[in-house]
Amino acid sequence: MKNILGFANDLSQALQRKDQDFVNSMKLVSICKLGLLRMREHGWNSLLSQVSSFCEKRFIIVPVMENMFLTPGRSRHRAQEITNIHHYRIDLFCTILDMQLQELNSRFNEINTKLLMCLACLCPKDLFAAFNKETVEFSGLNRICDLAQKMVETNKHKVFSLVYLLVTLALVLPVATTTVERVFSAMNYVKNRLRS
Repeated sequence: MKNILGFANDLSQALQRKDQDFVNSMKLVSICKLGLLRMREHGWNSLLSQVSSFCEKRFIIVPVMENMFLTPGRSRHRAQEITNIHHYRIDLFCTILDMQLQELNSRFNEINTKLLMCLACLCPKDLFAAFNKETVEFSGLNRICDLAQKMVETNKHKVFSLVYLLVTLALVLPVATTTVERVFSAMNYVKNRLRS
């Protein structure tokens, strides 16, 4: 369990940090999945040798892996006919690794991972270093008014109504500011004329 949970430790620590780094966290998810898969395919022999060494140092009897596995509390007549290696490797080791992988895959499936990577693009940390221009369908736009037009063309203004509202506000703001400045200028002119 120490070896298995060791793979998830860095990921767990990264996900619990207050300053989330989604890009790094998603890389850690991939590394954790890959490590668990490698352990499942190639880690049994090293684990068995570590356990055998531990048991020999403490004078604990290590079962012979080729012998039949006997379930405690069952008679030999009703016992399943499986070997110790099948029980410990398939029923325990691989099952635990499969459960870990299934949990990671259900929490960090392809859609969730892509969504988190897109959220990372919005992080202003390091001048939006996580932003990948090639993955954005709006990449050819140069001005805010082009963005507003593209949002209407692709019906994104309905889905992202608040973003569209913010974009239109940014478009109207210079005009509104100029209009307000003119009104204040006219009011100052009138006040000065009345005072005179």
